[in-house]
Amino acid sequence: MFLHFKNPDTTGHVAGDGSRQYREAIQLADQRLYLLLEMLRSYGWNDTAVLLTTDHGFNGVYHSRNAGRIVFNTWIAAHNVALTTDHIPLRTAADYCASQQVPADCLANGPEVPMPAEDAVPNIILTSLTPTILDMFGVEWRTTAPLIHAESLYQP
Repeated sequence: MFLHFKNPDTTGHVAGDGSRQYREAIQLADQRLYLLLEMLRSYGWNDTAVLLTTDHGFNGVYHSRNAGRIVFNTWIAAHNVALTTDHIPLRTAADYCASQQVPADCLANGPEVPMPAEDAVPNIILTSLTPTILDMFGVEWRTTAPLIHAESLYQP
């Protein structure tokens, strides 16, 4: 099952990531997620795996941060499934430059501002979900789907 809680994303873009409206939208989505988990429990589906993710990060109302950097990284949480980022490298200066408005200028001249410490996290991007889910179901994708350029987070 795939559920998309659109309201927090829309509200974040309209009101900003620090707004009261954004916090309220997140709280409402959290309450609905809780109801979903309670419903699964009531039907005896206590072992159901649930993955929760964002489609992108935020800065104010934008997908970008200082110097026009696009936020590629995502946030992923899991219930009843083990995920690990131990094998995922931290974001590098090259990743930082790749997210600039003009990556070639950044690579040639260096970034306009140093990479913020909060960006030195495992370089998880949204495309990590597909290999993670395929691994959860035991589907071989590394040799049959070579177009997937992401790492699985699944830990059996």
